Amino acid sequence: MTILSLFAILVVSQSLAGTGDAQADAQSDYLFDLTNAGIGGPRPDLVRLGTNACNEAHSNVSSQVSLGHIQDATRLSLNDSQFLYDSALKFLCPS
Repeated sequence: MTILSLFAILVVSQSLAGTGDAQADAQSDYLFDLTNAGIGGPRPDLVRLGTNACNEAHSNVSSQVSLGHIQDATRLSLNDSQFLYDSALKFLCPS
């Protein structure tokens, strides 16, 4: 391998590693936001709900339908469901 090939592999490896860190930071920010609003639950479930909200938003599902899905899956009030939805869009949805 040439020096240039090794450098290219290093650059790609670093950029891929950075992607995982950014995703972990986004999840931490999302969970922190929910915790500060008094919304709790198992972290994997909260992340799943947020990820589902993002997927639905990207698929042009209305926010009202997504809020219904959140409420069906949880015992959150409409206001808390809206907060979770908004927080997911802010922190978890790729731009």
